[in-house]
Amino acid sequence: MKKCKYTHCHHNSRDVPDEEAVTPNGTTYYHADCYKEKECIDNILKLWADCVDPSPIFNQLRRIVNNIVFQNGVPAEQLLFCLKWCINNRWNLRNPGGLYYVAKDSDAIAAYKESKKPKITVRQDMFVVNDDMTKVDGFKNKNGKAGFNRILR
Repeated sequence: MKKCKYTHCHHNSRDVPDEEAVTPNGTTYYHADCYKEKECIDNILKLWADCVDPSPIFNQLRRIVNNIVFQNGVPAEQLLFCLKWCINNRWNLRNPGGLYYVAKDSDAIAAYKESKKPKITVRQDMFVVNDDMTKVDGFKNKNGKAGFNRILR
């Protein structure tokens, strides 16, 4: 058993079984969902520094992200998606306080929910074509000419 290193661990016990532990660097151990949330928050901070403000005040930025995620109950994955969505839609974000507007934007949330819907895939074996359906008896070309040249005329 290992101890989950995540400060905001959601589990009753910080104990993580060895087979379920996520070890990114070999020395720290996390629950899988705790590590995913930690990575989402780190990606939010990195994305903000890369695309919005190259020299942010990281203490302020992290405090606002933590407030949105842990106090307001917005999932970190949703906040990351909404931030990407707002950057792609050319929102004019200037300061970390703008993340509150990003987190509650209805268009961004709708896009997030749409991205989470399962995709419908069509398998080839769902449709069966019988050989007798592909053969058409009694079909004759009325023009007598066949080929691609007759179309280009």
